[in-house]
Amino acid sequence: MNQITNKNLAYNFKWVLFNLVLLFLLMSNTIIGQDLHEDSLQVDDSIQISDSLELEDIEFNFVMLDFTYTNNKIKAKGQVDESIPAFINDITFLHKTGLNAGVMLTNYLQADSLSYDLDFQLGYQKYFFDDLIDIDLSYSYHNYSGITDFEGINYKHTLNFSTGITYENIYLYGDGTFYLDNENYFTDFGLAFLLDFDDLIFNN
Repeated sequence: MNQITNKNLAYNFKWVLFNLVLLFLLMSNTIIGQDLHEDSLQVDDSIQISDSLELEDIEFNFVMLDFTYTNNKIKAKGQVDESIPAFINDITFLHKTGLNAGVMLTNYLQADSLSYDLDFQLGYQKYFFDDLIDIDLSYSYHNYSGITDFEGINYKHTLNFSTGITYENIYLYGDGTFYLDNENYFTDFGLAFLLDFDDLIFNN
């Protein structure tokens, strides 16, 4: 029987990711690539949205997929800086009411045996004053499995609250994460400059 290691998992993940991207590109030709006209948008045979309703005003439910590779250097438990590469995979369903739910898997590639973080999240996001201010409240259940050297803070339950202000292309935000199992918490404040690019791959 073959032992499940992080190297084997990473190899299998590359093939799964390749197939998912290929499937997405094939499906996007019929789903994302369809032309949406500004003068009218046909929803079905009985409903038609006229040009008095802007396309950006229509609310949608959607699924977001995120595949990330990181090779950040960290200082682990007082040791010298070392590189800990990892794959971070996230799938999130966002409802047009603001409710969202997701699963995130972080797999540590240098571990000799399978080592990963698995997080389940349930949250709510709301915008106010024509999208000027946003708030985000979420709960996460966290589980770590594997070599203890790759484990950070030992916890199961967290609450996160964040809020931000958007003015043109500038985004100012604050974020707080509270660990319910112990007295640890983190706060972040940041400033971002946002750039949007349209029609890079598909129209609309």
